[in-house]
Amino acid sequence: MTPAMRHPRSGPITAGLGAGLLAEGWAHRYPGRAHPALAEVSFRIPPGALVVLMGASGSGKSTLLAALAGTLPEGTGAGRLVLDGAPGVGLVQQEPESNIVMERVGDDLALPLENRAVAPGAIWPRVRASLADVGLDVALEAPTGRLSGGQQQLLAIAAATIAEPGLLLLDEPTANLDPAAAAAVLRAVEEVRERTGCTVVVVEHRVEPWLARASHVLLAAQGTVTPLAPSELAVHLAADPATAGRVWVDHRHLRARHPIGPPGPPVLLAEGIALAGRLAPIDLTVRSGEVLALTGAPGSGKSTLLACLGGLLEPTAGSVRAAAAGGWRGDPWRWSSAEVAATFGIVFQDPEHQFVAGSVVDELRHGLGEAADPAARVDGMLERLHLGHLAGVDPFTLSGGEQRRLSVGTALIRDPGLLLLDEPTFGQDPTTWAEVVDIVAEHRDAGGAVVLATHDPSLVEALAARELRLQPVPLPPSAAPDGQPARLHGLRGLDPLALLVAAVLCSVAALVSGSVLANLALVGLVTVAAVLGRVGARRVALLGIPAGIAALSVGWSNALLSDAGPGSPDAWAAAALPASRVLAVALPGLVAAVALDPTRLADALVARLRVPARAAYAALAGLRLLPLLADEWRTLERASRARGLGGRGLVDRARRFGSITFRLLVGALRRAGRLAVALEVRGLHSATPRTCARPVRWRWSDTAVVVAGALALAATITLT
Repeated sequence: MTPAMRHPRSGPITAGLGAGLLAEGWAHRYPGRAHPALAEVSFRIPPGALVVLMGASGSGKSTLLAALAGTLPEGTGAGRLVLDGAPGVGLVQQEPESNIVMERVGDDLALPLENRAVAPGAIWPRVRASLADVGLDVALEAPTGRLSGGQQQLLAIAAATIAEPGLLLLDEPTANLDPAAAAAVLRAVEEVRERTGCTVVVVEHRVEPWLARASHVLLAAQGTVTPLAPSELAVHLAADPATAGRVWVDHRHLRARHPIGPPGPPVLLAEGIALAGRLAPIDLTVRSGEVLALTGAPGSGKSTLLACLGGLLEPTAGSVRAAAAGGWRGDPWRWSSAEVAATFGIVFQDPEHQFVAGSVVDELRHGLGEAADPAARVDGMLERLHLGHLAGVDPFTLSGGEQRRLSVGTALIRDPGLLLLDEPTFGQDPTTWAEVVDIVAEHRDAGGAVVLATHDPSLVEALAARELRLQPVPLPPSAAPDGQPARLHGLRGLDPLALLVAAVLCSVAALVSGSVLANLALVGLVTVAAVLGRVGARRVALLGIPAGIAALSVGWSNALLSDAGPGSPDAWAAAALPASRVLAVALPGLVAAVALDPTRLADALVARLRVPARAAYAALAGLRLLPLLADEWRTLERASRARGLGGRGLVDRARRFGSITFRLLVGALRRAGRLAVALEVRGLHSATPRTCARPVRWRWSDTAVVVAGALALAATITLT
């Protein structure tokens, strides 16, 4: 029996009561799992409440949150889960990047307001105010794909709250944030709740600040959820020590693991290491037997620095030297993958990037090679990380906290000399947090060195880590000082439909042309227009490479198949026409594809051609995935390098290519599912009236480019 869910459609933004929540014997079991994730869940939450949903890692918190959002994957269930009276749902998913829909920061925040029919003149002031509320200091036109994980988290929170939903669901909203940014998020959520009366359900492991403001608590444990008043929580936990040790209520019970002795000699040196636009120049020294904690605001380059230190990313300046097998060696980004994996144990910010096997146990076995007693080592790590009961499970189906522990285990099990950990305690409950701390401390006390990026001050304190605070790289200011999004220029500033029509006219002209000179003239016209239209000469040259290769292939084939034979000048003269035609047909389309602004294209399709908004913006979000997949490929290449998947031989390259391709496809499918969730909770419904933040206007320049394309077609027909 499918759980009953009710999600009313969003209307105009109005302040008022939030959603009431009711669960009656609700349960859900995922496909392939023997036991339900949650069962016999019953509670009643009044409108306007602030609810803290807490519990151990893997206790079902994210399952209940997804059910409340109406985005829970198919499975088997029972009972009822009802939302009553919610004018819209705002959701922050656990993976920061999964919450982003649009290509630019301003457009991503404008979309929920457009879908709620907010007047265009009121949209941009609210967008700027929302950015300020969460402390995200970036330009409206900043590319969302270039934000750090913490900045993406802030953007997601701003997008979830900007439309003032009746129900706000937050899954680890401050996990990737430093204390100052986390405090800003808490203030922003409270301000929205006080102003609109919305109901807030927040999942956090560090719940103290939220508990101080909460009206209700939902405690997930033993496969169900217990509703409590905040005042009842301490008594309940005192009667249940097993659960008490798995939830964060205070930090008094945390055990410090200070070093057993002074640090040893240096094992890692960096001098002037920098990456343009992402990491300011920095020097550092890491010694054996110590932990160096990289801290700083979102966007300060912590993950970038870790990747450079571990040889996964080549900096634009500076050098790195590490103590490896055989002595000191420089520039680890020039090492083989096997040498990197043998020297560094690396944990990525997103643990899914580094998974290469189909089960938890195989992830830990990978790369052990000739290690002594590998089975015992794997079993011991499974026990230490509380993953023994999940040994045969696909890593991609684990909870966020379980994935994080597994990623730490894959780095530690090889016992490397240098550990590079990106947010190693993200999503952990007190017990698993302490286990991760113990493992890191044991590595340090055995003479290893650890560099970790973290927003967790308790982790820094527990390990007595030496702290290095990074400063954010200044971002270019907005090109529009009044706070409006910067106007696009050149071909990118044209109406997308005008650009498409002109490109089609030029391509048709090439198809009907019977003159090589006419085709070459068309190529020259398109090239000049692209360069003057700010596409850039280098980019035009890169676009010309595939078109040129296709043209040469066609010309060569025609010459070879000619009756006169490839040695005849007449054969090559005849082959020149189809070759030039292919070049003249392909280049306009390639230039238009690069110059098109996806957001303005979707706006134009909806406003001019009356394409349903859901179809247009879903396609736009899909287009945004294309450049992200290229970034994802590079990230997976670095992850494969970190796991020792490499080699210069043909078989090694083929194996690595196959592994990355499979993981990219899996990641693309999962990203597409999360993207669909993000679009749904932004209120994108085809039947709902909406507005457009960027006015869709036809200018004289749009008419001019269409006329130019038509003249090119007319001239070609006349000459032919």
